[in-house]
Amino acid sequence: MQGSTCTIFPRRVSTGSARPWRGHLPITSVALLELLNRAAAGRVEFSRVEWVLYVACEFWAAANAQELDAYLDARPMDSLADARRAFSAIGAVEVTRVLQEVGHHPNIDALERALLATSESVDQLIARFAGRYLREERGLRVELAFACRAAADSQA
Repeated sequence: MQGSTCTIFPRRVSTGSARPWRGHLPITSVALLELLNRAAAGRVEFSRVEWVLYVACEFWAAANAQELDAYLDARPMDSLADARRAFSAIGAVEVTRVLQEVGHHPNIDALERALLATSESVDQLIARFAGRYLREERGLRVELAFACRAAADSQA
């Protein structure tokens, strides 16, 4: 975690972005760090819920950093299909619709613009999903993450 914002892995955000992205919300960072720590410890089996969380986090971070071209580089159609399934699972209806409309040769710049132009609160949807994951699958208390967010908000 970095400073009082409680975000991990800050991403470069284009200066032309209409709404600068500050990174994942604290609860999302806590859940993602839990997954990354398990992976670093050599535990490579993850549930479907963990897969959804990881894909949604990484894809959304890449979209906000305007780095989808690098994220999709190796297997663009598979990665887009994975993202579509992940965002559908977390209830991001508009993002899912945008991803369904992508053809076999997507224009990455147009895709990033369309994703960032959606009106739904994708970060909040991911955070809610992350909170449910921490409570229901990991049995963790999540008050710490919310306290961290409140501290960050009070300093803003």
